[in-house]
Amino acid sequence: MDKRLKLNQEVTVGCQPSKQDLQELALEGYRSVVNLRLAGEEVEQLSPTSEGSLVHQLGMEYEHLPASLNSLSSETIDRFRVDYMHLPKPVFVHCKSGKRAGAFALLHLAAERGWTGAKTLEEAEQMGLHLDQSPLRAFVESYADQHRNT
Repeated sequence: MDKRLKLNQEVTVGCQPSKQDLQELALEGYRSVVNLRLAGEEVEQLSPTSEGSLVHQLGMEYEHLPASLNSLSSETIDRFRVDYMHLPKPVFVHCKSGKRAGAFALLHLAAERGWTGAKTLEEAEQMGLHLDQSPLRAFVESYADQHRNT
């Protein structure tokens, strides 16, 4: 994945942004940032607290919803979906590489659009989201099948 992948007019996903990246997001009109990284996660450029402070200084909303691939659950995605619905758009969602962020945003779209798990994985590929980690693919497919039209 490139640094950023725009899924639609409301949401873009990507990897850990630098201070300069966050400044560019603000200048481009992004109104919210969601950080899925755990505090102290590998290759942390900004702590969640520092990132939140900078995002607020730049006039955007900030949510920190720490989630690891090992701890993904329906409840974690459900919480993201509720928080996402209330955030000013457009939103930039990030993690270390962008794959978790892509999966979270994609699952929101899948549930809203009633996609099956197979359709969700197909859409991911068409969007340029390569969910090549087996546990992540399986989770995405299962969640989408269980949460169609919720």
